[in-house]
Amino acid sequence: MISLAPMEGITTYVYRNALNRHFGGVDKYYTPFLTASNIKGREKRDVDPANNDVNILIPQVLVNDAELFLTIAKQLQALGYNEVNLNLGCPSGTVTAKGRGAGFLDKTDELDRFLEQIFDKSPIDISIKTRIGMEFISEWEDIAEIYVKYPAKEIIIHPRVGKELYKGHAHTDIYADMVKRLAPKMPNTIFTYNGDITSPEVLDNIRKTISSTELTDNISKTISSTEGFNGSDASDKNIRLSNIMIGRGVIANPALCYEIRNGQKIDSFKKRFLAFHEELIENYLIEMNYEDQVVKKMKELWVYLAKGLDLPSKVIKELLKATSLSSYKNCFSVIKGYIKD
Repeated sequence: MISLAPMEGITTYVYRNALNRHFGGVDKYYTPFLTASNIKGREKRDVDPANNDVNILIPQVLVNDAELFLTIAKQLQALGYNEVNLNLGCPSGTVTAKGRGAGFLDKTDELDRFLEQIFDKSPIDISIKTRIGMEFISEWEDIAEIYVKYPAKEIIIHPRVGKELYKGHAHTDIYADMVKRLAPKMPNTIFTYNGDITSPEVLDNIRKTISSTELTDNISKTISSTEGFNGSDASDKNIRLSNIMIGRGVIANPALCYEIRNGQKIDSFKKRFLAFHEELIENYLIEMNYEDQVVKKMKELWVYLAKGLDLPSKVIKELLKATSLSSYKNCFSVIKGYIKD
C-alpha cells in the first residue's frame, strides 16, 4: 500500500487528481489537515467526494480538543467518509506552540484523555499519523504505551521528533522498535512507514535496515493470524515494509510511486509531466480565480520539483521571480527544454 502524505497548501484535490491521472501509483490519498468546527469554503471543496477523482481519500484533522474532533468527524461521516486521520506529527512551530500535531506528544496525560474520548465516541474509524516524540527520541516509549490502548485502524509513523523538523535522517531503528512494541497488542492495526523516501533505491535501503530487526516469536505468531502488519510473512521473523507513505519525495518526482510499484521508470515522462503541469494550472485558475495566486501555488511546487528534476539553478531562479502568469509561462517554456524523459 502506497499513500500520499498530506502537505498543507500543496496536496489539494487539484494536485491529487492530476497526479492520479497522469502518473498514478498511489493507493491512498490524505487531505491536508482540517481544523475548523464547520467544514466550508476551500476546505469543503477539498474534501467533497465530487471533486476527488481518486480511489481512496482519507481526510486529516489537526486538533487537540475532543469535542472539536468529534464535531468534524460527524461532518465527514455525513459526506460519506468512514475514516478520519488524526495528525500528531506536524512539526511546524505555529502548530506545536498550540499543543497540536507533534506538540501534543509530550503532553501524555492530556493526549491519553483526548484519545479515550474520541475513540469512545467517534462515528467513524480513526487512524493516526505520528512522530516518535516532540523533544527527545526516548519519548516514543511513553507514546507507544498510550497508543496501545486504542483501536486505531492504522498508525503511520514518521520516525523523527518534532524539533528535528525534516533535518538529519529518520530514525528507522526506532520505527522498528515501536512496531515491535505495538504489534502484539494491536493485531488489527496497520503500521505504515513515512520519512525520507526519495527514490526506489533509498526505499530499498530503508527496507533492509528495518527488515534486519527480528521479531519475537510472540509478534511473529500475531502477524501470522492477521492481515496488514506491514505485509510481514509468517514464515520469517523480520519486519517488512509493504505499507509506506511518501510526501516530499512525490512532490519532487511525481513518477516516484509508479517507479516503486512497477520497479521501472515510467514511459513518456516528459509528455506526462507537461500534461500534468497544464492540468494543474487550468484547475488552479478555476479554484483560485486570480492568476497571481496560481503563480504562487506553482512556485511552491517548483521548490521541490527543481531538485527532483535536477534542473539548473539559474532557470529555476528566474521562474521563482515570476509575478504574473505570462512571465511564469515564459520561464516554463525555457524549463521544458531541460526536462528529460
